[in-house]
Amino acid sequence: MEEWVFALLIALPGPTPKQAETLSIAIAEAADGDKRLAAELVALGHLESGYIDRIQEGKCRKHECDKGRARSWWQFQRNSYSRDAWETSVGLDYEAVLEASVVAARILRAGHRACGTISGALSYYAVGHCGW
Repeated sequence: MEEWVFALLIALPGPTPKQAETLSIAIAEAADGDKRLAAELVALGHLESGYIDRIQEGKCRKHECDKGRARSWWQFQRNSYSRDAWETSVGLDYEAVLEASVVAARILRAGHRACGTISGALSYYAVGHCGW
């Protein structure tokens, strides 16, 4: 699945080949064989951050990252899904990217369970419930 995720990432504007390599491995692991979830992670990271390195490094500008409340390429906030990985999900090394992608996958999975639809899961990811 890593190759498939890599192809998705490299087709987007933004991710460099080096980023795509790291991301494809981390996303494939976080998605655990679920291609829909992997595609959602790719799209969500692109929409939330454009895969800008400084965002993943925790170097957000004043107006970015929900005014400092969110982190990683997936822009999750500190909550029960991210609490254990809050400190370790920042950085460009594989371990940090994996931690961040696992948190994002955890939130999306919870959204799918709670809402039953992709749009509901994305709403759950963004605002914590199934409808905007």
